Amino acid sequence: MTGTELGGEPIVTCFYEDLFPLEDKVIYLYFHAKAKQMNLTINKIKEQKLFFLSLCRAYNAQISLTRIEFKRYHHGPFAKDLYNLAEFFSLSGWLGIIFDDHLDLENPQEIRQLNENGMGIFDELEEFFEEQKRSLSFFDSTLAELGEQTGKTLMDMVYKITFKGTTIESMPFDHVIPTIPLKPKYTFKIPKDWEYTIKFLLNPGNKKMLDAVCDENAKAKSTIWTGVPK
Repeated sequence: MTGTELGGEPIVTCFYEDLFPLEDKVIYLYFHAKAKQMNLTINKIKEQKLFFLSLCRAYNAQISLTRIEFKRYHHGPFAKDLYNLAEFFSLSGWLGIIFDDHLDLENPQEIRQLNENGMGIFDELEEFFEEQKRSLSFFDSTLAELGEQTGKTLMDMVYKITFKGTTIESMPFDHVIPTIPLKPKYTFKIPKDWEYTIKFLLNPGNKKMLDAVCDENAKAKSTIWTGVPK
């Protein structure tokens, strides 16, 4: 594998920071954390298709997980928000984007994987994700069952999915593909008692601020007298 990992030091402000509902950022984090735990290679095509298939399973169970909208595009269901979330996570220093030209020199695959910082946030929210396990299990099962499939196989699979008698392949270009139940039995929302913690952890400026405070504290400790009798 060759390529360059993008994203390092988190930036203080980011255009995408307030663009997404908190739930979308949490679910994106969860999706990639579970993929990494399963040692799956997720490129941009697989990200789109596996995310979509997870939402289809949730839809069939009348569960609304996210407001992310998918449309019929060149390679099947496509959500622009997933591209923007990837950029937000990369700019924030949580997601590595690697361009892998091992299989195709002319069309390198864009591999997306949470880095140590991203997994650190996931670990901090372990208790929260355990509480939400039932609603987020659609991502676990989809990744476990289909995560090893190639992007081409997943594209062929989603093209054949039918909604109200119409396959995705035969839907008009740019047509919105329903992934949000009209009358969901359950809608994923961040509980109030977790909201502050999650907002803090998923703010790209906070880590830089905390690092600066830690640096100042370390400098202060190094300039005081030690061994002074009390």
